[in-house]
Amino acid sequence: MKSLYPLILILVFIESAYSQERIKPERIEFLIENPVKLTKADGWCINNDGEWTKNTNILSKRHESLNKGYPSDYNFEYLYFNKFNYNNITFYCLVFKKIKTLYLYSSIKEDPFLTNEIHFFIFRPEYYQSMIDFVNSKTQGLIFLKPVALGYCSALTSEYISENQVKFEITNKIESYFDFLSTVESKASNTWERDKKTRKLYKSFDNYLQKSIEKSDSYYNQNNQFAINNAIVNGQEVIRFLLPFNNMYYSDEDAFIKNIFTKKYFEVPRSEFMDLIIN
Repeated sequence: MKSLYPLILILVFIESAYSQERIKPERIEFLIENPVKLTKADGWCINNDGEWTKNTNILSKRHESLNKGYPSDYNFEYLYFNKFNYNNITFYCLVFKKIKTLYLYSSIKEDPFLTNEIHFFIFRPEYYQSMIDFVNSKTQGLIFLKPVALGYCSALTSEYISENQVKFEITNKIESYFDFLSTVESKASNTWERDKKTRKLYKSFDNYLQKSIEKSDSYYNQNNQFAINNAIVNGQEVIRFLLPFNNMYYSDEDAFIKNIFTKKYFEVPRSEFMDLIIN
């Protein structure tokens, strides 16, 4: 009889493990219930004749509409800011919805069809505050907002992307960001302990850790930044901006300004952009 006791204990353990309730996955919650959305912006782009072309919510060298045909990839239907708490930090999100053209036969670009994409870019509070300070200053110039994590949800235009889907994906990305920080910190700690030159150069571990984070191409690269420009057009204060589209890469900010921002941007009255700001 004694020999049956271990088997009975194992069976009880297995039954107990499989009878537990399902655990609901963690999901962040937005702190702003109904944020103001920007649904209209002038999209300016220089065409092949060297003339400025104006569209609504699209950056294109030709005249296009979001509601007709297959629009240029540089578009948005709406955008807004929101915020959420995670690990005792208040993070800020830029969220925008766009229409994307895909092809059933992508190599030859035949049989196009449309999808909806909701993109999000997550910013630490200090970066978001730097944007507010810059816009409030009305300083002529350009600022780049660096995300710590980013992602998107997609579906056919006939399907619906719920807010819960977006929040669940944001949760996955912010968890990955903290995993990333943990990995970088572990490697930096090992280097700090064994390398005297590193300690002498950076003076403190915090300085070295911050530099190690900034060097990572995974979360800090030029093409994933939100670019904002204060400008005055015909006496009216406007905000020009570029959403972080992935193929707008240049090696430094000067090259970005010269090759991108002087040739295409979205533009709205300053007052409309200020309506988007959350505290």
